[in-house]
Amino acid sequence: MVDVKKVAIPGMTDLAAKIQANEAAKTAAADAVEKLFSQYHSARAETRLMTKTGVNVAFVQHKFITDNQEIIDYLDAEIEAGLNVIFKGEAMSSAEADPMAGLKKRMYDEAMADILEVAGETPVIQSPVSSGIVTTGGTAA
Repeated sequence: MVDVKKVAIPGMTDLAAKIQANEAAKTAAADAVEKLFSQYHSARAETRLMTKTGVNVAFVQHKFITDNQEIIDYLDAEIEAGLNVIFKGEAMSSAEADPMAGLKKRMYDEAMADILEVAGETPVIQSPVSSGIVTTGGTAA
């Protein structure tokens, strides 16, 4: 059986503090520019419309999401005029409109929580030790 010795990583606490400050600044900037998207649903799975200016509006799997004000105005006018196969949904944030962005954010938040947890306790790496000498690469000498 290999003995395991905890080795402190120099500067990990400082690194964690810098990461937290950087993330707070990024979050504040992202909140300031958070865009809202309009969501529309179609009774048909694949619906195509064209605005008066020639912009193509294509519903995929009953859904169309946009932040283009021209398209929003067009679709709202069509719904009000009686187009009964399209319905306006709730507004959504950019994170909700882009599922991959939400997934990336969740994974990043989980990784940051792990880093900060390690930094908050005593920053360590697990190093196998056989001769009692631990190298920086984490292997026994």
